Amino acid sequence: MQTHDSHYKRLFSHKEMVRDLLRGFVQGQWLEQADLETLELYGTDLISDQANPVQRHEDIVWRFKFGGNWVYLYLLLEFQSAPDRWMALWLLSYTALLWEKLVKTNDLAPGSKLPPILPVVLYNGEANWSFSTDLSTLCYPPPIGLERFQPQAQYLLLEQGKLAKKSVELRNLAAVLFQLEFSDSLQDFRRVLEQLSLWIETEAPKGLQRALYAFMVKWIKAKAPVDYPDEIHTFEESIPMLAKRVEQWEIRLFEEGHEKGREEGLEKGRQAGRAEGREEGLRTALHQLMQNKFGEIPAHQQNLINEADVQALDKYLSRVLQAKSVTEVLVD
Repeated sequence: MQTHDSHYKRLFSHKEMVRDLLRGFVQGQWLEQADLETLELYGTDLISDQANPVQRHEDIVWRFKFGGNWVYLYLLLEFQSAPDRWMALWLLSYTALLWEKLVKTNDLAPGSKLPPILPVVLYNGEANWSFSTDLSTLCYPPPIGLERFQPQAQYLLLEQGKLAKKSVELRNLAAVLFQLEFSDSLQDFRRVLEQLSLWIETEAPKGLQRALYAFMVKWIKAKAPVDYPDEIHTFEESIPMLAKRVEQWEIRLFEEGHEKGREEGLEKGRQAGRAEGREEGLRTALHQLMQNKFGEIPAHQQNLINEADVQALDKYLSRVLQAKSVTEVLVD
Protein backbone atom coordinates (compact mmCIF):
# COMPACT_ATOMS: atom_id res chain seq x y z
CA MET A 1 0.00 0.00 0.00
CA GLN A 2 2.78 2.46 0.87
CA THR A 3 4.52 1.72 -2.45
CA HIS A 4 1.28 2.43 -4.31
CA ASP A 5 0.80 5.66 -2.34
CA SER A 6 4.28 6.89 -3.19
CA HIS A 7 3.80 6.19 -6.92
CA TYR A 8 0.54 8.14 -7.02
CA LYS A 9 1.92 11.06 -5.04
CA ARG A 10 4.87 11.19 -7.38
CA LEU A 11 2.60 11.15 -10.46
CA PHE A 12 0.19 13.81 -9.16
CA SER A 13 3.05 16.03 -8.10
CA HIS A 14 3.47 16.81 -11.82
CA LYS A 15 1.59 19.71 -13.35
CA GLU A 16 0.76 17.82 -16.57
CA MET A 17 -0.95 14.97 -14.73
CA VAL A 18 -3.09 17.34 -12.64
CA ARG A 19 -3.93 19.45 -15.70
CA ASP A 20 -5.24 16.38 -17.56
CA LEU A 21 -7.14 15.21 -14.49
CA LEU A 22 -9.00 18.52 -14.41
CA ARG A 23 -9.58 18.70 -18.15
CA GLY A 24 -10.69 15.11 -18.48
CA PHE A 25 -12.79 14.53 -15.39
CA VAL A 26 -13.99 17.80 -13.85
CA GLN A 27 -17.21 19.20 -15.32
CA GLY A 28 -18.32 22.84 -15.48
CA GLN A 29 -18.06 25.88 -17.74
CA TRP A 30 -16.03 27.67 -15.10
CA LEU A 31 -13.08 25.40 -15.89
CA GLU A 32 -12.96 26.71 -19.46
CA GLN A 33 -12.12 30.13 -18.05
CA ALA A 34 -9.48 28.85 -15.62
CA ASP A 35 -5.84 29.32 -16.54
CA LEU A 36 -4.44 25.81 -16.01
CA GLU A 37 -1.06 26.89 -17.34
CA THR A 38 -0.61 28.69 -14.01
CA LEU A 39 -0.92 25.43 -12.05
CA GLU A 40 1.60 25.31 -9.24
CA LEU A 41 2.12 22.82 -6.43
CA TYR A 42 1.28 24.28 -3.05
CA GLY A 43 2.35 21.26 -1.04
CA THR A 44 1.83 17.62 -0.05
CA ASP A 45 0.70 16.12 3.25
CA LEU A 46 -0.30 19.59 4.39
CA ILE A 47 -3.51 18.79 6.20
CA SER A 48 -4.70 15.19 6.50
CA ASP A 49 -1.88 13.72 8.60
CA GLN A 50 -2.22 16.48 11.20
CA ALA A 51 -6.02 16.64 11.18
CA ASN A 52 -6.92 12.97 11.21
CA PRO A 53 -4.40 10.63 12.90
CA VAL A 54 -6.97 7.81 13.04
CA GLN A 55 -7.92 7.66 9.35
CA ARG A 56 -4.81 7.87 7.18
CA HIS A 57 -5.14 9.91 4.00
CA GLU A 58 -2.67 11.37 1.54
CA ASP A 59 -3.20 14.87 0.23
CA ILE A 60 -1.75 17.07 -2.50
CA VAL A 61 -2.67 20.75 -2.86
CA TRP A 62 -2.38 22.66 -6.14
CA ARG A 63 -3.58 26.09 -7.12
CA PHE A 64 -4.25 27.90 -10.39
CA LYS A 65 -5.48 31.32 -11.52
CA PHE A 66 -9.10 32.11 -12.26
CA GLY A 67 -9.27 35.70 -13.33
CA GLY A 68 -7.02 37.56 -10.94
CA ASN A 69 -7.48 35.16 -8.02
CA TRP A 70 -6.25 31.75 -6.97
CA VAL A 71 -8.41 28.63 -6.91
CA TYR A 72 -7.08 25.77 -4.77
CA LEU A 73 -7.37 22.10 -5.65
CA TYR A 74 -7.35 19.86 -2.60
CA LEU A 75 -6.65 16.36 -3.96
CA LEU A 76 -7.18 13.53 -1.50
CA LEU A 77 -5.73 10.15 -2.51
CA GLU A 78 -7.95 7.43 -1.05
CA PHE A 79 -6.20 4.05 -1.18
CA GLN A 80 -8.42 2.16 1.25
CA SER A 81 -10.06 -0.97 -0.16
CA ALA A 82 -13.57 0.12 0.91
CA PRO A 83 -15.45 3.47 0.79
CA ASP A 84 -15.31 5.77 3.80
CA ARG A 85 -18.74 6.78 5.06
CA TRP A 86 -17.37 9.89 6.82
CA MET A 87 -15.42 11.28 3.89
CA ALA A 88 -17.63 14.39 3.62
CA LEU A 89 -16.82 15.18 7.25
CA TRP A 90 -13.09 14.71 6.75
CA LEU A 91 -13.19 16.98 3.68
CA LEU A 92 -15.01 19.71 5.58
CA SER A 93 -12.29 19.59 8.21
CA TYR A 94 -9.44 19.53 5.68
CA THR A 95 -10.90 22.43 3.71
CA ALA A 96 -11.24 24.57 6.84
CA LEU A 97 -7.69 23.73 7.90
CA LEU A 98 -6.34 24.69 4.48
CA TRP A 99 -8.01 28.09 4.79
CA GLU A 100 -6.59 28.40 8.30
CA LYS A 101 -3.12 27.61 7.01
CA LEU A 102 -3.42 30.29 4.32
CA VAL A 103 -4.34 32.83 6.99
CA LYS A 104 -1.64 31.82 9.47
CA THR A 105 1.16 31.77 6.87
CA ASN A 106 0.16 35.16 5.43
CA ASP A 107 -0.39 33.64 1.98
CA LEU A 108 -3.40 35.92 1.48
CA ALA A 109 -3.03 39.49 0.28
CA PRO A 110 -3.96 42.13 2.90
CA GLY A 111 -7.71 42.61 2.98
CA SER A 112 -8.39 39.70 0.60
CA LYS A 113 -11.03 37.02 1.11
CA LEU A 114 -10.64 33.26 1.40
CA PRO A 115 -10.09 31.58 -1.98
CA PRO A 116 -12.36 28.90 -3.49
CA ILE A 117 -11.29 25.30 -2.86
CA LEU A 118 -12.19 22.30 -5.02
CA PRO A 119 -12.05 19.16 -2.84
CA VAL A 120 -11.48 16.01 -4.93
CA VAL A 121 -11.32 12.42 -3.70
CA LEU A 122 -9.43 10.09 -6.02
CA TYR A 123 -10.56 6.59 -5.08
CA ASN A 124 -9.00 3.41 -6.50
CA GLY A 125 -10.72 0.71 -4.43
CA GLU A 126 -12.52 -2.16 -6.13
CA ALA A 127 -15.76 -1.77 -4.15
CA ASN A 128 -18.18 0.83 -5.56
CA TRP A 129 -18.40 4.05 -3.55
CA SER A 130 -21.79 3.71 -1.88
CA PHE A 131 -21.89 6.86 0.25
CA SER A 132 -23.13 10.34 -0.58
CA THR A 133 -20.66 13.12 -1.30
CA ASP A 134 -22.92 15.63 0.49
CA LEU A 135 -22.24 16.44 4.15
CA SER A 136 -25.95 16.94 4.88
CA THR A 137 -26.63 13.20 4.48
CA LEU A 138 -24.50 12.53 7.55
CA CYS A 139 -26.60 14.82 9.75
CA TYR A 140 -30.07 14.62 11.29
CA PRO A 141 -32.48 17.19 9.85
CA PRO A 142 -32.25 20.32 12.01
CA PRO A 143 -35.31 21.94 13.61
CA ILE A 144 -37.10 24.52 11.51
CA GLY A 145 -35.21 27.79 11.75
CA LEU A 146 -31.88 26.10 12.50
CA GLU A 147 -31.13 25.06 8.91
CA ARG A 148 -29.15 28.17 8.01
CA PHE A 149 -26.69 27.59 10.84
CA GLN A 150 -25.63 24.15 9.59
CA PRO A 151 -22.41 23.76 7.56
CA GLN A 152 -22.84 22.82 3.91
CA ALA A 153 -20.18 21.02 1.92
CA GLN A 154 -19.75 18.57 -0.94
CA TYR A 155 -16.75 16.97 -2.58
CA LEU A 156 -16.03 15.67 -6.07
CA LEU A 157 -15.58 11.89 -6.14
CA LEU A 158 -13.51 10.33 -8.94
CA GLU A 159 -13.76 6.52 -8.96
CA GLN A 160 -10.86 5.34 -11.09
CA GLY A 161 -12.32 1.93 -11.86
CA LYS A 162 -15.45 3.47 -13.39
CA LEU A 163 -13.55 6.23 -15.19
CA ALA A 164 -11.17 3.68 -16.75
CA LYS A 165 -14.11 1.95 -18.44
CA LYS A 166 -15.66 5.09 -19.88
CA SER A 167 -14.96 6.33 -23.37
CA VAL A 168 -12.40 8.97 -22.46
CA GLU A 169 -9.91 10.28 -24.97
CA LEU A 170 -6.74 8.30 -24.42
CA ARG A 171 -4.49 11.29 -25.11
CA ASN A 172 -4.89 12.28 -21.48
CA LEU A 173 -2.29 11.37 -18.87
CA ALA A 174 -4.80 10.81 -16.07
CA ALA A 175 -6.99 8.64 -18.31
CA VAL A 176 -3.93 6.57 -19.27
CA LEU A 177 -3.06 6.05 -15.61
CA PHE A 178 -6.57 4.82 -14.78
CA GLN A 179 -6.70 2.53 -17.81
CA LEU A 180 -3.29 1.06 -17.05
CA GLU A 181 -4.16 0.32 -13.43
CA PHE A 182 -7.52 -1.21 -14.25
CA SER A 183 -6.44 -3.20 -17.31
CA ASP A 184 -8.41 -6.44 -17.30
CA SER A 185 -5.98 -8.33 -19.51
CA LEU A 186 -2.54 -8.33 -21.05
CA GLN A 187 -4.10 -7.22 -24.32
CA ASP A 188 -5.61 -4.12 -22.64
CA PHE A 189 -2.31 -3.21 -21.01
CA ARG A 190 -0.39 -3.69 -24.27
CA ARG A 191 -2.95 -1.58 -26.19
CA VAL A 192 -2.66 1.35 -23.77
CA LEU A 193 1.13 1.05 -23.71
CA GLU A 194 1.39 1.12 -27.51
CA GLN A 195 -0.88 4.18 -27.85
CA LEU A 196 0.90 5.97 -25.02
CA SER A 197 4.25 5.49 -26.77
CA LEU A 198 3.01 7.52 -29.76
CA TRP A 199 2.66 10.81 -27.85
CA ILE A 200 4.18 10.58 -24.35
CA GLU A 201 7.46 12.22 -25.43
CA THR A 202 5.66 15.42 -26.45
CA GLU A 203 3.13 15.50 -23.60
CA ALA A 204 5.13 14.79 -20.47
CA PRO A 205 8.51 15.94 -19.13
CA LYS A 206 11.21 13.39 -18.35
CA GLY A 207 10.43 13.33 -14.63
CA LEU A 208 6.80 12.39 -15.28
CA GLN A 209 7.86 9.80 -17.84
CA ARG A 210 10.08 8.14 -15.25
CA ALA A 211 7.24 8.21 -12.72
CA LEU A 212 4.90 6.52 -15.22
CA TYR A 213 7.55 3.94 -15.98
CA ALA A 214 7.95 3.16 -12.26
CA PHE A 215 4.19 2.79 -11.90
CA MET A 216 3.95 0.40 -14.85
CA VAL A 217 6.84 -1.71 -13.58
CA LYS A 218 5.02 -1.99 -10.25
CA TRP A 219 1.85 -3.07 -12.07
CA ILE A 220 3.57 -5.73 -14.19
CA LYS A 221 5.66 -7.03 -11.28
CA ALA A 222 2.46 -7.84 -9.44
CA LYS A 223 1.47 -10.05 -12.38
CA ALA A 224 4.83 -11.34 -13.65
CA PRO A 225 7.63 -11.13 -11.05
CA VAL A 226 10.74 -10.81 -13.23
CA ASP A 227 13.72 -8.47 -13.18
CA TYR A 228 13.47 -4.85 -14.38
CA PRO A 229 15.89 -1.93 -14.50
CA ASP A 230 15.29 0.38 -11.53
CA GLU A 231 15.03 3.46 -13.72
CA ILE A 232 15.30 4.59 -17.34
CA HIS A 233 16.69 7.70 -18.98
CA THR A 234 13.87 8.15 -21.50
CA PHE A 235 10.40 6.73 -21.85
CA GLU A 236 11.35 5.65 -25.38
CA GLU A 237 13.74 3.15 -23.81
CA SER A 238 11.01 1.73 -21.59
CA ILE A 239 8.47 0.85 -24.29
CA PRO A 240 10.39 -2.08 -25.86
CA MET A 241 11.44 -3.34 -22.42
CA LEU A 242 7.91 -3.27 -21.02
CA ALA A 243 6.52 -4.81 -24.21
CA LYS A 244 9.10 -7.59 -23.91
CA ARG A 245 8.05 -8.29 -20.31
CA VAL A 246 4.39 -8.47 -21.38
CA GLU A 247 5.41 -10.84 -24.19
CA GLN A 248 7.29 -13.05 -21.71
CA TRP A 249 4.21 -13.05 -19.53
CA GLU A 250 2.05 -14.07 -22.50
CA ILE A 251 4.45 -16.86 -23.45
CA ARG A 252 4.40 -18.21 -19.91
CA LEU A 253 0.60 -18.23 -19.90
CA PHE A 254 0.68 -19.82 -23.35
CA GLU A 255 2.99 -22.60 -22.18
CA GLU A 256 0.93 -23.21 -19.06
CA GLY A 257 -2.26 -23.32 -21.11
CA HIS A 258 -0.62 -25.48 -23.78
CA GLU A 259 0.45 -28.08 -21.23
CA LYS A 260 -2.94 -28.02 -19.55
CA GLY A 261 -4.72 -28.35 -22.87
CA ARG A 262 -2.57 -31.27 -23.96
CA GLU A 263 -3.10 -33.08 -20.67
CA GLU A 264 -6.85 -32.61 -20.89
CA GLY A 265 -6.81 -33.67 -24.52
CA LEU A 266 -4.80 -36.80 -23.80
CA GLU A 267 -7.16 -37.76 -21.01
CA LYS A 268 -10.14 -37.38 -23.32
CA GLY A 269 -8.26 -39.32 -25.97
CA ARG A 270 -7.71 -42.28 -23.69
CA GLN A 271 -11.43 -42.28 -22.88
CA ALA A 272 -12.80 -41.89 -26.41
CA GLY A 273 -10.23 -43.79 -28.44
CA ARG A 274 -6.82 -42.96 -29.78
CA ALA A 275 -7.73 -41.31 -33.08
CA GLU A 276 -10.76 -39.44 -31.86
CA GLY A 277 -8.97 -38.49 -28.67
CA ARG A 278 -6.04 -36.91 -30.54
CA GLU A 279 -8.36 -34.72 -32.58
CA GLU A 280 -10.42 -33.72 -29.55
CA GLY A 281 -7.30 -33.11 -27.50
CA LEU A 282 -5.80 -30.84 -30.16
CA ARG A 283 -9.09 -28.97 -30.50
CA THR A 284 -9.34 -28.48 -26.72
CA ALA A 285 -5.72 -27.31 -26.49
CA LEU A 286 -6.16 -24.88 -29.39
CA HIS A 287 -9.37 -23.45 -27.95
CA GLN A 288 -7.85 -22.86 -24.49
CA LEU A 289 -4.60 -21.39 -25.81
CA MET A 290 -6.43 -18.97 -28.09
CA GLN A 291 -8.78 -17.89 -25.31
CA ASN A 292 -5.80 -17.32 -22.98
CA LYS A 293 -4.07 -15.15 -25.57
CA PHE A 294 -6.90 -13.39 -27.45
CA GLY A 295 -9.92 -13.60 -25.17
CA GLU A 296 -13.37 -14.67 -26.35
CA ILE A 297 -13.34 -16.22 -29.86
CA PRO A 298 -16.08 -15.04 -32.29
CA ALA A 299 -18.68 -17.66 -33.19
CA HIS A 300 -17.77 -17.96 -36.90
CA GLN A 301 -14.12 -18.57 -36.04
CA GLN A 302 -15.09 -21.05 -33.33
CA ASN A 303 -16.95 -22.97 -36.05
CA LEU A 304 -13.73 -23.25 -38.08
CA ILE A 305 -12.01 -24.85 -35.08
CA ASN A 306 -14.92 -27.22 -34.47
CA GLU A 307 -14.89 -28.39 -38.10
CA ALA A 308 -11.09 -28.70 -38.46
CA ASP A 309 -9.44 -32.10 -38.84
CA VAL A 310 -6.24 -33.27 -37.15
CA GLN A 311 -3.96 -31.79 -39.84
CA ALA A 312 -5.63 -28.39 -39.69
CA LEU A 313 -5.59 -28.36 -35.88
CA ASP A 314 -1.85 -29.14 -35.87
CA LYS A 315 -1.27 -26.26 -38.31
CA TYR A 316 -3.32 -23.83 -36.20
CA LEU A 317 -1.47 -24.83 -33.00
CA SER A 318 1.89 -24.16 -34.67
CA ARG A 319 0.81 -20.55 -35.37
CA VAL A 320 -0.62 -19.51 -32.01
CA LEU A 321 2.61 -18.39 -30.34
CA GLN A 322 3.62 -15.93 -33.08
CA ALA A 323 0.15 -14.79 -34.17
CA LYS A 324 -1.15 -11.39 -33.13
CA SER A 325 -4.84 -12.16 -33.78
CA VAL A 326 -7.28 -15.04 -34.13
CA THR A 327 -7.43 -14.37 -37.88
CA GLU A 328 -3.68 -14.97 -38.25
CA VAL A 329 -4.07 -18.36 -36.60
CA LEU A 330 -6.98 -19.53 -38.73
CA VAL A 331 -5.98 -17.99 -42.06
CA ASP A 332 -6.18 -20.46 -44.96
